[in-house]
Amino acid sequence: MAIACVLLAASTGSAHRSESAATTGETGSTEQEKSSVAPPTVVEGFGLFQQRCLSCHGNPAFKEAPSPEALREMTPEHVFEVLSTGAMYPVVGKSLSEDQRRSIAESITGQLMGTSRSGAAATMPNQCAAQSTMADPAAGPAWPAARRGPGG
Repeated sequence: MAIACVLLAASTGSAHRSESAATTGETGSTEQEKSSVAPPTVVEGFGLFQQRCLSCHGNPAFKEAPSPEALREMTPEHVFEVLSTGAMYPVVGKSLSEDQRRSIAESITGQLMGTSRSGAAATMPNQCAAQSTMADPAAGPAWPAARRGPGG
């Protein structure tokens, strides 16, 4: 219900902006007006998922459709690829814009595109080649107050 209210508020706001621009007699579009058309947000992605995808994903009658929980475990790139060129393209993907497919992928996985492997040590360029283990810090010298313990 909350998502529906947010979506309604967002669409009402954009309709109001269009109406006010038309009533002020503006004839040409400025750079500011062109940039005010934002790509779908994550909230809109959830709304699109509910409208276009939830009838199969999460429905026991469609056993081959991964559940929303399973989709959350996937990368946004994978979901986007399936919607753009994979099995779901002819079903629903071709009726969505690229921004809408991206928004659905990012909202259902909870990750932004391009960030799914950003924290993986294996992909970092500045890895230490040495395979040394870190010494136990508790086994080394300590401050005198640390040896006495609390209140000592």
